[in-house]
Amino acid sequence: MSLSLLALLLLASRADAEPGQPEMVTIGFPATSEQTISLTSLRAVFGMIQREWPANTAVKVFVLSDDTAEHTNFSKSVLQLFPQQLRSAWERGVFSGHGSYPEQLASSQEMLRRVAATPGAIGYLKASEVDATVRVISVECLPAFSVPAQA
Repeated sequence: MSLSLLALLLLASRADAEPGQPEMVTIGFPATSEQTISLTSLRAVFGMIQREWPANTAVKVFVLSDDTAEHTNFSKSVLQLFPQQLRSAWERGVFSGHGSYPEQLASSQEMLRRVAATPGAIGYLKASEVDATVRVISVECLPAFSVPAQA
């Protein structure tokens, strides 16, 4: 019974992008050593909890305004969170004195330019807007849990 309740909660908490929305990708500073990141780590980075890359470089998070389609689509399709959940995480950190807000940018063009020029930077764009000035960081989506096969 508890396993089915857990599965139901996990399914209910997952937020998917609307059908027909453009594919969103995570981008980073071109010289970053990170080529992949786990979904858990990505959520920690965008939640302003993880502040350094594994190579001890400071993470600089860039986001678009909460009310843009790109931010909503990235939050739902890549982070698998609602934008309000992300905003709540930022506010908890700021109000507790242990966190900060990510830097909010005005446009996709500014996102591309700032991530390309900022060591340790991470952001997101529509896949169609990415060019060679940034590195696409793949997200490893591991299953939340697995049920062992019965013998």
